[in-house]
Amino acid sequence: MPDPAPARRPLPREPVFDLDFPDPYVLHDGPGRWLAYGTDNNGCHVQCLTSTNLVDWTGPTDALPQVASWAVANRIWSPVADRVGDGYVLWYSIHKRDSPRQAISVATSDRAEGPYIDRTDQPLIFVSDDIGSIDPSPFVDTDGSRYLVWKADAKLGRGTSTLWIQRLSDDGLRLVDEKHAVLVTDAPWEGTVVEAPCLILIDGIYYLFYSGNNWATERYAVGYATASSPLGPYKKRTRSRPWVATDDVVWGPGGQEWTTDDDGSLVMVYHGWDPGRVGNRQGRRRLHVARAEFVNGKPVLELPSGSAKRRWWPFG
Repeated sequence: MPDPAPARRPLPREPVFDLDFPDPYVLHDGPGRWLAYGTDNNGCHVQCLTSTNLVDWTGPTDALPQVASWAVANRIWSPVADRVGDGYVLWYSIHKRDSPRQAISVATSDRAEGPYIDRTDQPLIFVSDDIGSIDPSPFVDTDGSRYLVWKADAKLGRGTSTLWIQRLSDDGLRLVDEKHAVLVTDAPWEGTVVEAPCLILIDGIYYLFYSGNNWATERYAVGYATASSPLGPYKKRTRSRPWVATDDVVWGPGGQEWTTDDDGSLVMVYHGWDPGRVGNRQGRRRLHVARAEFVNGKPVLELPSGSAKRRWWPFG
């Protein structure tokens, strides 16, 4: 008989990295190799961690030592990276130097950990009529088509948060075709914010996960919507309450993204505050990981005990 497969190492409920690491994105870059990218902090424009097991992480190093000439350094968040062809592409949010508004730019490297170089002379995404565009997240469809989803805020009093999607060029450096609005703020638990979109495809269904409400409070949480096409239309499945919310281990979870374990199991990465220590003056948003599966079309997080259940909004 063949030797039994080694048992998977449990993923803990507790944070897997002790420093502040908001808006995490984890790239599975081959067997036993993961890289996590996070919002600027700890002396880095783009924090980059490495791991061989999704539990023990080393770093951070700075994946983007220098920003574009049109950008403001030290105001970078929600970076994401993916392998494109023989190299890697990094998309990230940053402030435009001659404007108070936020923008999204793109950089490249021949290594997943960088250093990434931003050769642009203008942002990839910048809408002067909005407060700003942030939170880029890449998605590759089954036919190889690349997309980028992101969040834009309208000017105060003129609209709500909106999540957008648009095709990317094959090299990931340009937007093509038209952009499509896919979600707006309209559920009570979201407050005035939807952000941090990320897209995955499961059994022919496109799941658009997002964070809602104020990031610096315990009411920040994760919801999702579904569609039969990456461009939508999307139907919110968490209108009355979010999918993942504050509990006794993590307060204000959000900034979620998806990766896989070596055996192909889905893993959700996200940040969260320690209980009772919410907001930058009190605490830090630390990195969490959790395996997940889809049961009857619904996402379910796996707890370390091996049981599985949904975590719902505790505030009613």
